[in-house]
Amino acid sequence: MALTMRLNSDDLVRCRFAVSPLWETQNALRVLRFPHLHPALGGWCGRVRARLADVDVAPLHAVMPRHGYTPDFISAPVHAGTALIADQLAQVRTAPDDLVAGELSRVGEAGTGGARAELPADPASARDLLADRLDDVWSHLIEPDWPQIRDVLEGDVAYRSRRLAEAGLEGVLADMHPAIQWSAAIIRVDVPVHATADLDGRGLVFQPSVFTGPDPVVILDRPWQPTLVYPARGSATLTGPTPPAAPALARLVGSTRARLLLDLSDPASTTMLARRHGLAPSTVSAHLTALHAAGLITKRRWASSVRYAQTPLGAALVAGDVP
Repeated sequence: MALTMRLNSDDLVRCRFAVSPLWETQNALRVLRFPHLHPALGGWCGRVRARLADVDVAPLHAVMPRHGYTPDFISAPVHAGTALIADQLAQVRTAPDDLVAGELSRVGEAGTGGARAELPADPASARDLLADRLDDVWSHLIEPDWPQIRDVLEGDVAYRSRRLAEAGLEGVLADMHPAIQWSAAIIRVDVPVHATADLDGRGLVFQPSVFTGPDPVVILDRPWQPTLVYPARGSATLTGPTPPAAPALARLVGSTRARLLLDLSDPASTTMLARRHGLAPSTVSAHLTALHAAGLITKRRWASSVRYAQTPLGAALVAGDVP
């Protein structure tokens, strides 16, 4: 089965990227509840599980089944850029009562009657309770790690923005996920739903996620922005340090520069690298200057920061492909 999206000329010029802290909050909770869905994050789950010891997550579990529909209003799609969690929680709290009631009823239809058992009967009270619990999960579970999570997500966006400039939308989708295919302004996503939808000029948001996987997620229901959520590149950096560089590479450029070069398979800023490697930003900056002068990394402005990434020569050096 597959979901097929047809894009017209307006849709093609309205494709963009977004980062949603609220989506990460909701799906991190799902990963903690069903860790087998994302085994690569097992180390992270073990490290953070105790953070929710005093948080009542039962109302959220009631509307987040293992399979089937989860209400969109509790993690409404972002239109572009990196959203602020405060703005997203405010959006949850102001969701219209009829929308909340309709989406919660769909959860019940999916076979999880706990949505009614764990939540107040009236939609306004249910909405407020879910918003409060999301706020709790954010502050206890995600906020302590948000700088690292945001680094991964924005690094993915920087990489794909570069791919878009170099190879167009087809190039972006080519390595986004094996379940996503592109052909003649049609995007096909292999998901357990069989449907065809015209985007009708609304455009499509591509949203990387650390906690979504192994399959992508598609949001098409109105009034929400059409969104394709996919597993972000570099999510493994959340569970542990960058693997050590090959000894030969370390001898050639030095151990610290070798680790930084290895880490730059995806674009990253000085601040991101400093945080990951426990180095002073000034130290990282000096090493990046040397790697850039040697032609091993590129340097490009992205949004409000400068991102570095391996050049083909740098990638070949890391892979040991240089004769």
